[in-house]
Amino acid sequence: MSRIFPPTRALAALLPTLLLTACPVEEVEDRAGLYAITAAPPALEARVNNTPDAVPTITLTEGAALGVACWSTCEDECEGASLTAEPEDALEILPAYATRYTYSDNFVLIAKKRGAFSLRVETSCATTLYRVDVPAQPASP
Repeated sequence: MSRIFPPTRALAALLPTLLLTACPVEEVEDRAGLYAITAAPPALEARVNNTPDAVPTITLTEGAALGVACWSTCEDECEGASLTAEPEDALEILPAYATRYTYSDNFVLIAKKRGAFSLRVETSCATTLYRVDVPAQPASP
């Protein structure tokens, strides 16, 4: 019968702790973004795509409006968030308010002209750049 000496027993008890402390801890990067809170009118497109490991995109038919809300991993979430279109005349960006509540993190985006543009979402701890695609309205029958 083999006998485990007390120092070996103590080392065996500490081994899992030592292994865990040797593992690097990945820092999670703060992020911010948008999600849709309204839907597109019939026959028009209005969507936000936040697929991981891909460029975030917004597709919004020319002349259509989309209600969006900001999300963030920041401590103060999206308080004081700002949205900026490049070029500025590509999208109209308006604050959105509910009847009972006033949130500074809700916006309405209105596509002003066709093309591909960018939209910068800035919060207190993170900035995200969206690609915005604005297709033409479908032809009337």
